Amino acid sequence: MKTIFFFLFGLLIFGACTNVNRAERIQKLDQITTSVDSLEKVISSNPSDSSFEMSERARDIELRFKQFYFADSVDRVLANKINDMKQARKTLGHLHNDCLNLLKGCTEMKESVRLLRYDIENADGDRKKYDEYIIHEQSKMNMLTRMGSNYITEKEKAYTTYDLLFDELNTFSMDLLETYEKKKKRANKLIPNTK
Repeated sequence: MKTIFFFLFGLLIFGACTNVNRAERIQKLDQITTSVDSLEKVISSNPSDSSFEMSERARDIELRFKQFYFADSVDRVLANKINDMKQARKTLGHLHNDCLNLLKGCTEMKESVRLLRYDIENADGDRKKYDEYIIHEQSKMNMLTRMGSNYITEKEKAYTTYDLLFDELNTFSMDLLETYEKKKKRANKLIPNTK
């Protein structure tokens, strides 16, 4: 009788410990889910829809400078501005894909956490590795958070640079094009028509 009592008591204690571990694990997964939801909201509220068009306009400016700007000496200030615009253009070119990849990562992360939570609640799978799986999910969440932070920082920097330099460089490059066109017309007038 004592043996049965101790056996049942041992099962009761083991069951209680398992429920505590289960609750702790589920709480950790809930924290991860909350973090993923927050990151997804931040990324969704900072879309980069116009970045492709901005990148194309910056590329047009860059091409006009390459084709029509000829100087005997280098204007350092202008060269730095053109270089800054070029860097902003490169960043703007990949921002949209970065945004889509982050949103996809958040969706995949939520699904992974949901499946792990289901396994823990139903005691499915390799129970000994639950903690390892949770640590893995936390590290993926940390990586997504860093990527999201980098995305927002790069986006703000590229948009700021673009807004600061676009009008000035666009006007100057259009003036270069206009000057080139005038010189070309003048040169055509000087060449006699041989027909």
